Amino acid sequence: MFSIERRWRKQFLLKSILDNVYEKLKLEENKIPGFSTIRSSIQKDVCRTYEENKITHPNWKQKTENILAALAVVYSKVGYCQGMSFIAGEILNVVEEEELAFWLFAGLMDRYQLQFLFMNVCFSVTIGVTSSSYAHVYIKSYT
Repeated sequence: MFSIERRWRKQFLLKSILDNVYEKLKLEENKIPGFSTIRSSIQKDVCRTYEENKITHPNWKQKTENILAALAVVYSKVGYCQGMSFIAGEILNVVEEEELAFWLFAGLMDRYQLQFLFMNVCFSVTIGVTSSSYAHVYIKSYT
């Protein structure tokens, strides 16, 4: 019985620590120079990821963009990478709560170290766009 009480005490403590963290993260993007480029990429990709008729929740698009922007603040080395919108959108479709969807996605990023996957994907795309010789090396080494 004591361990259950301790577990709940820890959860309440964690909740009080995390209270309003997500809201604060959403405001942080305004303080980061050049974040408008990331926000623009997120907006374009969210529109491309889902057709309008698949979106059933009110403000789904805006909520998905907010989740991805907050993740880009937290995982600044990743920023935003194409494909993240699909994961965020699916989580949001299931839980229907913006903040909960953010914490679930952040948990997935940490638990399964997805930031390294997305960093490699983004790096590859960046190299492929900037130099054809590097793109050739990339394609040759991974296919």
